[in-house]
Amino acid sequence: MKPVVYTRAALGGLLRCLLLVIGLVPAAVGAAPLQLELRPQAQVDSDDIRLADVARLQPAQPELEELRLGRAPNAGDSRSLDRAFIGRALLRAGLRDDQVLFSGAEQVVVQRRGNRLDPQQLGGYIDAFLQTYRERLPQASIRFVPLQEPETQILPSGRLEVEVQPSADNLLKSRSLTLVFRVDGRTVRTLALRGKVEVQAPVVVASRRLARGSLLSQDSLTLENQTLASFDDVFFDPRALIGMKLTRNLNAGQPVIERVIERPAIVTKGGFVRILARRGAMQLTATGIASEDGHLGETIRVRNSASEKEILARVIGPDWVEVEF
Repeated sequence: MKPVVYTRAALGGLLRCLLLVIGLVPAAVGAAPLQLELRPQAQVDSDDIRLADVARLQPAQPELEELRLGRAPNAGDSRSLDRAFIGRALLRAGLRDDQVLFSGAEQVVVQRRGNRLDPQQLGGYIDAFLQTYRERLPQASIRFVPLQEPETQILPSGRLEVEVQPSADNLLKSRSLTLVFRVDGRTVRTLALRGKVEVQAPVVVASRRLARGSLLSQDSLTLENQTLASFDDVFFDPRALIGMKLTRNLNAGQPVIERVIERPAIVTKGGFVRILARRGAMQLTATGIASEDGHLGETIRVRNSASEKEILARVIGPDWVEVEF
């Protein structure tokens, strides 16, 4: 059998028959042309632009309405499609110029919907992140100062989540904050903002010059509003420092920080102590001499005055130690 050879005209006829079967072209050559009314503007959510997005078809043809015209612009951006561009897409689908009658706009401006976040909104996310630290320091003023104002961000439409991540574990040492944008659970963008976190709060400072070895009292301390370098080494309540001992000199107005204080010993080396010995419900007391200074809760060496034996005992109060036997 000889192979069948189709001419270009024959192939065109076969294609028209196929398109006729699936309903993409009018049923007869002499049928009324397809009415295509172009909209002046259109908005899309997906990655593709469909014919139904930019035009109204009369009569309606659901299959043809799904015809892909091209890729949608990025979120928040737009692109223009004119009649010639749309006509070429229809021609590729099997519709000739004489089968389509355009009306409406000469071109369609297609815009991709998106989540638009201006600098004020971005600052709101940062402010909400800093709020957790304000709860720890109700009287503090906390803010992030960027080196430059962030640009408006336009993200894909959908359920938006924004996470703020500091560049360091210690917030006050962070030199940038990173905003992670997620849409419908998928990370779509990150934005690093260089700057610094500024915190001002009333902290405990020396009310006058204090010498090393001084015991802190109510009148030696006061509150002063200062810019913080850390949350961890300053104090916000003078009462927490009463009775503490300074390990170095402090000038007036200088913050009292963790590393310049120690709890004073409540048992002194060479001093007499009462020894409380316990075994179950039974208790005995004896007298001893401390071989070293002791702070509350510390275990120190104590010499029993009666036996002259040195024992280890835990400091439980001023000049009191405890041992189990």
